[in-house]
Amino acid sequence: MNIHEFFNSLAENNSRNFKQNQLKLHKDNETLKAVIRVALDPFTQFYIRKIPEYKNDGMSSGFISISTALHSLTQLSSRRITGNKAINFLQDLLSMMSPDDAKVIERIIGKDLKCGVSTSTVNKVWPELIP
Repeated sequence: MNIHEFFNSLAENNSRNFKQNQLKLHKDNETLKAVIRVALDPFTQFYIRKIPEYKNDGMSSGFISISTALHSLTQLSSRRITGNKAINFLQDLLSMMSPDDAKVIERIIGKDLKCGVSTSTVNKVWPELIP
């Protein structure tokens, strides 16, 4: 499943019930669940305000998965990497991803999935996922 396209489809419909039903259809998708948890959890911060410019022109021999990128983001949230090193780290990470997956990571860093899904809607699908 392309998570970026899934979020775009949610954004196109204003109905909370539609969004909740779509999330229920993909309730068993652990990657989607992890993306939503990290993006909406107010206690998980990445300490980067602006997304750095990056290039992911598809010329790479292979892109890293969104799951690998989520795991890598713990370097930022735990403050193991800070300052300019953190910005360079994020830039490199986004450059190694497919364009759609990189957009999902941008939404996670910005703490906004841009699809109109609220914490309460998510918690109805996955109880107590978001504090």
